[in-house]
Amino acid sequence: MYRFEQENQYCRMDIYLRFSVSFAFFTFLTYWFIRRSGTTLTFFQTILAYSAKVLMGCAYGYIFFRNWGGDDTWMINNDSMAELEKLLNRPGQFFEDVDLFRLVQENGWKGGLHLFMDKLEHALLIKPLALFNLFSGGNYYINVTAFAALTIWSQIWLYHLLSLKWADTNKWLYVLIFFYPPALFWLSGIRGDGLLFLFFGLLLLQYDRWLSSKRPLNLIYVMVACLGIVILRAPMLAILFPALVAWWLCARGKWPVVKSFVTCHIAAVILFFATGLLNRPLNMPGIMADRQAAFFLLDGKTRVHLDTLDTNPLTFIRMLPQALDNSFLRPYPWNASGIMQVMTVTQNIFVICLLGVAALALIARKCSPGEQAPIGTGIKDPLQATAVFFGLFAYLSIGYTIPFPGALVRYRVIPELLLVIVLVRGILPVLRSNYIFFNVYKKRGNWHKSLKELDN
Repeated sequence: MYRFEQENQYCRMDIYLRFSVSFAFFTFLTYWFIRRSGTTLTFFQTILAYSAKVLMGCAYGYIFFRNWGGDDTWMINNDSMAELEKLLNRPGQFFEDVDLFRLVQENGWKGGLHLFMDKLEHALLIKPLALFNLFSGGNYYINVTAFAALTIWSQIWLYHLLSLKWADTNKWLYVLIFFYPPALFWLSGIRGDGLLFLFFGLLLLQYDRWLSSKRPLNLIYVMVACLGIVILRAPMLAILFPALVAWWLCARGKWPVVKSFVTCHIAAVILFFATGLLNRPLNMPGIMADRQAAFFLLDGKTRVHLDTLDTNPLTFIRMLPQALDNSFLRPYPWNASGIMQVMTVTQNIFVICLLGVAALALIARKCSPGEQAPIGTGIKDPLQATAVFFGLFAYLSIGYTIPFPGALVRYRVIPELLLVIVLVRGILPVLRSNYIFFNVYKKRGNWHKSLKELDN
């Protein structure tokens, strides 16, 4: 009965105490920074959001340790302990693995730079955790409290930006940004996705501030965020870039939103396929085909059949239905096996239903005589357009390249969150302004009048 031995009881109490101290410290520290940043989150909202993130981060680690032997999240945690040992006993080697000059000298410019980017991605996770291991002793669940305190700022920054733009839906924004289950689960475990969302939230907030204020400091933050995204997942920045250009045209060039975003994305698609005539690394269709081929080499329990991409634009056109099917529908409900795939199916059904409700709500708005389009419906501002265009193109890119539903759901969670926010943002005002279509007991006269005008 090992867990009841006195020595083990002391160890468990020590872990509980450290976890409690760390949780309380980071809760108050986060709220202190929130108050200084001007974000309109109360202390209760801060505790609730941070608690949910820590709880889901612990659940993420437990589920993957119990069912799959730990996955990357436990490997990262274990590597951080090796880094702590290196820091304490061989401090000169702590940053040796990210020495660009040594890597270039040993592997050449191309190989050295590629190896440097890979090691830097890993270092962004394990180096800070190594320092915190001085307190946590390498315990995964205590480390989650520190990781959550860092990565929750992605949600805080996104909430701060959207709550200023769309103040009429603050309560729904808070719920969706901090508690949307897929995003909360997949972005809370100790792995690169949480840091990726951190840089993504920083980029959107600081880019908006730079467009309005033109302050150099905001531009520096934008560049830091872009660098972080490039290190962690460069294709995401490539997909986001046309939307950022279109946003700039709207803010500085005073272009109409639809014109700027449609023009920029058409130009981006043309440029994408035009680079197919160039050699790598400038050949973007070739890079995407290589990315798909790399995923094909991996082993996975559940795999979706995808045709092979090449630099020919016709292969992308032929694969478009497959990519949409892979992104929005896979796995099919009758193919789901295991709790994780059932969750993915539920997630897919929710997004599809949300799209359907949004379409019906917009039809209801069009059919409402004398009703003006309420704020929030349609694509009314560059931020909404950025979320929509980035979300759709990210879905397509992921659908083209990733044949594993388990990996796909994790890769698409950030664009999915943005699409869900925009859809809910569009639906709620429409429902409020068209309540005569949904409540026959209110304004019965206006209801009959509306039906008579529709008949005419």
